[in-house]
Amino acid sequence: MALSVSPRLLGLVGLLFLVGCPPVEDTDKETGTGDTDDTDSGDTNDTDTGETGDTDTGETGDTADTSETGDTGEPADVFAAYTDQADLLEVTDVAVTAEGVYVTGFNLAGDAGIWWIDSAAVATELYAGAPLVQPTGIAISADGNTVYLSDLGVPSTTGAMNGAVYSMGSGGSALNELGADDSIDLPGDVAEAHGGSGLYVSGFDASGNAAIFTLAGGVASVVASGGSFVDPTAIAVDPSGDWLFVVDSLAADGRAALIALELPAYDQTVLASGFQVAFPGGVGTDGASLWYTTIGDPGLIEMAVDGSAMMITDTLGLMELPGGVGVIDGEVYVTEIAHDVGADLYLLSY
Repeated sequence: MALSVSPRLLGLVGLLFLVGCPPVEDTDKETGTGDTDDTDSGDTNDTDTGETGDTDTGETGDTADTSETGDTGEPADVFAAYTDQADLLEVTDVAVTAEGVYVTGFNLAGDAGIWWIDSAAVATELYAGAPLVQPTGIAISADGNTVYLSDLGVPSTTGAMNGAVYSMGSGGSALNELGADDSIDLPGDVAEAHGGSGLYVSGFDASGNAAIFTLAGGVASVVASGGSFVDPTAIAVDPSGDWLFVVDSLAADGRAALIALELPAYDQTVLASGFQVAFPGGVGTDGASLWYTTIGDPGLIEMAVDGSAMMITDTLGLMELPGGVGVIDGEVYVTEIAHDVGADLYLLSY
């Protein structure tokens, strides 16, 4: 039986192809919010690969709150390769626990999947293959029992949208669709809400408006849209539950922005802007600092959660297309989307 795919997915195909992901079905993607056909895929991905020589970390200091205040350019602690797995073609996102990490990406056969990587940096495949097409976000529940995954390439039941959000037992099991099908278009990332009351998901509504959703009990609800949102991708919840942080790949005149949403009102504040990301980008927080990835001059930016100070983290030139970010006390993990560099996953200890 042929699957009908939303016309909004074509632009994403080009973007994922250029960063080396197995291609999804060739269709057209138009959002109505900034034409992500020419932005998410053509524009963001042109910056991922065709313009990786374009140094933008200096521009990252051009922020609403930190424009010339804290961009010291001084290196923080040094990155080191964490794992380079023969079976992992590329890794898009990471979720961190005290015992190890979960990642999503693609194996050498081109199958999308989920892996567990233990503290000895040994990877175990937990799931691979259908229905996954293009997973971009992964999260772990606070109790460590459930893995959540967003996949923006899965055709919805009616074919009107693309994307799904799944849960899976942390030890590996069948995937359980959580109700985003035909409710959230192109879900980019997923994060558990504070206290485990549900999930936050980035994506688009049925009218093509960029939005942040809550997903609980199979029901998706828009909690934030408009403002700076054009193409919200990576998200992270502050451990206190007071803030939700969003990387929007196109919010700053076609470049990325880091946006803080103060809960529970979801008031928006732009903390940084004018940088570039490798789709879907990455952001993480330990409550005191934020870390987000950039390309152009590939690396990791550290920022105080209130946007008052910035530091460019020294990656020693190890990374080409840094992607997802996962944070736990004292450790920041960063995925490498490009498959032809030194490692799949890097670690910054601080």
